[in-house]
Amino acid sequence: MSKRGLHLYKRLAVTTLTALIGLGGAAQADIHAAGPVFGGTTQTVLSCRVFNFGTVAVSITNRQIYDSLGNLVTVAPSNDTCVAPLAGPGGSCAYAAVITGNQPYSCRVIDGSPTPTNLSGAAEVSTSTVTSTGTSTEVLTVLPLTH
Repeated sequence: MSKRGLHLYKRLAVTTLTALIGLGGAAQADIHAAGPVFGGTTQTVLSCRVFNFGTVAVSITNRQIYDSLGNLVTVAPSNDTCVAPLAGPGGSCAYAAVITGNQPYSCRVIDGSPTPTNLSGAAEVSTSTVTSTGTSTEVLTVLPLTH
């Protein structure tokens, strides 16, 4: 290879490497999670609550609930208000699932923002009791979302 060819090859390699490093951070997402959270043998619902304390809207691209074996738990669409972007500041949403069994559960939230976001929230285990006067809900355990 000639000196000119070697020089062009080095320049191309440096340019490609610089471009890859520069674009590497653009596709990263923020992941927040809570759990495992356990409410005892009377637990019936796991609610994952999210709050945006930042100044820009945040799109939550994935909402998940896991059981203690790592299996995904189905979130009913009627129990999911995190489908629209969270306005900022002060936007909040929640998604929930009916849980069974004597095991802990976990929440996972992924937002698609290319820059770090300001989200907080919690995983909340509760139980519902139906009586003659209506349904009452008791919160059993709450754990904060961590980043």
